[in-house]
Amino acid sequence: MSDTTGTNVHAHEVLRLIVGSDTTWTVDELRREAEGRFGVGCRFETCSASNMDFDQLLQFFLQRRKIALLDGAVTADPSKICDHD
Repeated sequence: MSDTTGTNVHAHEVLRLIVGSDTTWTVDELRREAEGRFGVGCRFETCSASNMDFDQLLQFFLQRRKIALLDGAVTADPSKICDHD
């Protein structure tokens, strides 16, 4: 895992990870995967928010109903992903 503190990744990348994978992610598994792909300490941004850590990003997604937690698994609705970067 790399440490990329200060790096901002668009939140779409995390949603695409969830939707584009055959894996059923728990929150902890998704966190580890995001850290592996984007770096420990990575910050996330959206069209309306920035500088979020992973937990803040998940709350952002949950509040906007972009993801759901069902029986411990993180699911995402592909229709809720904006098609811009």
